[in-house]
Amino acid sequence: MNKNLKELKDLFDTEKQYEFLVEQYLKIEKNFSVVIIGQQNNGKSTLCNALCQDWSNQKFPVADRRLTETIQEEFDEHTGIVYVDTPGFSSANKDDDANAQKEWNRANLLILVHSVRSGELDADEVNIIKKLKLNVPELEKRLFIVCSKVGEEDSKRVDEVLSAVRKYLRDDLRLSVPVEAIDSKDYIEGKLINDADLIASSNIISIIEWIDENRGVSCLLEDTIKTIKKQITIQAKKIKNSISESISELNKQKNNYKEHLKSCWVGNKFEIKNAWDKCSIYTEKKDKDDDTDINNNFNNISNFFNFKS
Repeated sequence: MNKNLKELKDLFDTEKQYEFLVEQYLKIEKNFSVVIIGQQNNGKSTLCNALCQDWSNQKFPVADRRLTETIQEEFDEHTGIVYVDTPGFSSANKDDDANAQKEWNRANLLILVHSVRSGELDADEVNIIKKLKLNVPELEKRLFIVCSKVGEEDSKRVDEVLSAVRKYLRDDLRLSVPVEAIDSKDYIEGKLINDADLIASSNIISIIEWIDENRGVSCLLEDTIKTIKKQITIQAKKIKNSISESISELNKQKNNYKEHLKSCWVGNKFEIKNAWDKCSIYTEKKDKDDDTDINNNFNNISNFFNFKS
């Protein structure tokens, strides 16, 4: 029965987690949300402005120094999408990591921004992707990785970085997600001067198309709640079956106990000593130090039935 109690405790803990997540879900707005993550100065804010069609590049402040220190978001009236800019994550700033991870829960889609000038993915970026893979269901539907600021690098360098990032994701992380090179500044400039070639070369269109294709993806928190609800159902069914088996076993032992008692009647006289020996298989084994307690128990039974051993 101790096993049943542990299973019940685990079920109660899961239900508490479920109730907490439902409470959080009820608090958030139900707009489709695209959350942008990445290290500082990788071009997250500029990408947010490009996706929000802010050609003045001002909705999300942009500078060479760190400006995004808190979560910032904008609702794009043209598309009905909320774009969320998160502080640049780093192993040196755990608070930023924690705040960014909170935003994962509300996200429908995630875009990780990596700068081409940085070369391959660094340790912090790899750790974030590993966390996403561990915690985000159906990550391959939700994640898009961009290599930004390609206008500042030669094409050979861009191709090398793209190839390295794709290879690492495929071979080391066993992850199949889109990885594209983009330049948000070129896209914004192309829109301002109506330059179709500059807009096309920026490759921002690949992100916009990906977002449109995945507008049916539910928010992460909603999927997590559904997953936990399924876990609760499975746990409850398992506990029910386990308790039923325990009760069945107890009933079987009870019937065996009765049969042994019946076999101890000799000529209408109940043989107490014989009954005790027969039924001792249902008691826990005692150490020698417990012999006194066993004898006392036997004497108590004998006195109760008014028989002598």
